[in-house]
Amino acid sequence: MGFNKDKTRKLLEDIDDLFDQLPIKMSGKHKTYIKNAVLGPALNEVRNMIEESRPPVMMIVGRSGHGKSSLINALVGREVAKVNPVVPETQGSTCYEVPFEEFGATWRMIDTRGFFDVINPKAANKEEAEKQLKKEILEYRPDIFLHVINIKEIRTMSKDLLVMKDIRETLKKEDIKIPIVTILSNVDILGNPRVPIEDPEKQGQIIQGMNYLIREVFQIEEPKVKFLDLHHPSKGYILREDHYLAIIPLSTYPDNLWNVETLEEYIGEVLPERAKLDYLQVKNQTAQMKKFTTSIIKRFSTVAGGVGSSPIPIADFFVLTPLQILMIILIGTLAGKEMKIETAHEYLGAMGLNIGAALGFRSLAHQLTKMIPIGGMFISGGIASSATFALGKSAEMYFFHGKVVNPKNIKVK
Repeated sequence: MGFNKDKTRKLLEDIDDLFDQLPIKMSGKHKTYIKNAVLGPALNEVRNMIEESRPPVMMIVGRSGHGKSSLINALVGREVAKVNPVVPETQGSTCYEVPFEEFGATWRMIDTRGFFDVINPKAANKEEAEKQLKKEILEYRPDIFLHVINIKEIRTMSKDLLVMKDIRETLKKEDIKIPIVTILSNVDILGNPRVPIEDPEKQGQIIQGMNYLIREVFQIEEPKVKFLDLHHPSKGYILREDHYLAIIPLSTYPDNLWNVETLEEYIGEVLPERAKLDYLQVKNQTAQMKKFTTSIIKRFSTVAGGVGSSPIPIADFFVLTPLQILMIILIGTLAGKEMKIETAHEYLGAMGLNIGAALGFRSLAHQLTKMIPIGGMFISGGIASSATFALGKSAEMYFFHGKVVNPKNIKVK
């Protein structure tokens, strides 16, 4: 279902209300301390994580007709860009603001039309076109460049690469570093277009094209290159350089998509943290989402440790319950569930706890203590942290893999 700022605010209000229903006796002073010094920072961290997230900005560069628009459509999953303009129609870039309402997410795709063409419309010369491109890069501040090159045209790309080198130098002066991924497009038309891309001969041609680009055009030494997928060398290379990060071959023809998922996964790895949430929600990449959940689990475990170490007469799992419920909900939301308290109820119910929504928070808190690895009224910071970590990993296994594993059986390293 994805994250939504309004739903996030409502959830945090509900969690805050749950804290006021704690089934333990505590002085107003101590309760205020816990609420402001422990739970408050955790709620603020979640609030900031959602509210500071922003759309990923992907800038696609390359010559007209090399497959920039097709690449945008393949990544987005629907047609948003006009495909295959033979002659560039405009000098400036086209910004596509692409909403994904079902996920509450947005992407920003920048198509730089015509900057690498021999003839630039309405441009007096090559220098003017490059100047315009640099200006738009500083305007849009992309998170990643996707440099599209027709695999059949790699022998004519030297001028294009010089332009990119000049752009990198300009960005360096502005203290801006943007990763660049080379996309070798139209691999489906190598050799006989009727032959499937998976054909061994065509696979060999794809590898040959990448090797030519690396050795002859980029002039990169072999030790500075490694496969993206050891079992499928044709899926691309990672370059150990400070500018171009990878070479990924693609077919983006709607009826013959190939290797797009490799690019999608790689983009998810290199995007900055603030741009990842909107991107990963749309692509639903389990491996990348689990990295997010691991980060959340570690953060909440640290906060739980603070509860266990807090200077109050009683700091038990009842106090931790709102924090742990919030963590469970966030993990479930990252796995595609709705961002609401019922998501935590679903998980706890799967663990065998009788915690129907009508039972209320008081019963839920009592039930939750039964599945914590170590019980007891008084806990140390280390125990609270370990217990919360185990609970989070159990929730992760349930929401992402459908496995019911009691937190007591989770080994905490």
